[in-house]
Amino acid sequence: SWLVDYIKTHADFIKPESRRNEVLGFLELPLEDLCITRPKSRLNWGIPYPTSDAHVVYVWFDALVNYVSVAEFASVKKQFPKIWPADVHMIGKDILRQHAVYWPIMLKAIGVEQPKKVLAHGWWTIEGAKVSKSRGNVVDPFEMVQKFSSDGVRYYLLSEVVLGMDGIYSEDLMIERFNTDLANDLGNLASRSTAMLERYFGGVLSKEGKPDQESIVLKGLAIQLENRVEAAMSAYDPRSALLAIRYVVTEANRFIERKKPWTLAKENRKEELGTTLYTLMETLRILGIVLQPFLPTSAKKILKCFGIETKVLLKEASHWGVLRAGLSVQKSEILFPKLETKP
Repeated sequence: SWLVDYIKTHADFIKPESRRNEVLGFLELPLEDLCITRPKSRLNWGIPYPTSDAHVVYVWFDALVNYVSVAEFASVKKQFPKIWPADVHMIGKDILRQHAVYWPIMLKAIGVEQPKKVLAHGWWTIEGAKVSKSRGNVVDPFEMVQKFSSDGVRYYLLSEVVLGMDGIYSEDLMIERFNTDLANDLGNLASRSTAMLERYFGGVLSKEGKPDQESIVLKGLAIQLENRVEAAMSAYDPRSALLAIRYVVTEANRFIERKKPWTLAKENRKEELGTTLYTLMETLRILGIVLQPFLPTSAKKILKCFGIETKVLLKEASHWGVLRAGLSVQKSEILFPKLETKP
């Protein structure tokens, strides 16, 4: 009853909500005692049980103890309160009961505080079946990286599934996401923005002039990214973080189409052209910062265009005007070579 009350009064303890309801449903059933040993006649390995040479400890009992033993629960140095409780146990949905029923009871028994959250993720599926070695439908990650790059694989896995739900792996869909979101949108934005600066100003950044409404809107979207990405990641929602980033990438490409820098150059509207390209460069710099945790290789290449060789803290993404006039900006390399689609 105390565990039911705890789960009901701590709405964020088990996530997603469907898994919380699953645990509550289980606890409403008549419960049987859980045996925490197994006879050696069935298992010839395991931690010996202290009072019986014929038994070993049930694996899910001793495994769970690792969470507090690694945090030095028994240490005389009293480090444990500085480390525990864990912010989150990230687990597979098939071991939810062990972490949301057995483990809380074990902690309660020894007077230790519960972890702050148990977050159960789903499975990757292919044609409706769980991806597993026993089914023989595994996908070789090394082959995936060779074909799609590590950033391409990261992007698909993080953007295609809501954390907590099952995901569908499809190579066709992966190719589509790679070509559309990465090659056409992000890669094209970096390539053509820096190429236009090189073409019209020799790659040297102009001073930001008086921005028009289009530039003000894009600037606002860019500097809001820090808060949106941080909020999404604090909620363990990388998909929403990437959606926010992708929205700014899309708007930056639309900004180019609306401003038509090539027309501004043809009409010799140098100041407006310079401000337009400055807006694009600052937006691209901010995108490079917020993409670091998701697409580290590509983010590094983007930031290198501006002479930034080290990792940048997320909070720097909310600062506008970091790039100074006179800065030489390198033309971006092709970040994502387009993949051929199946005939």
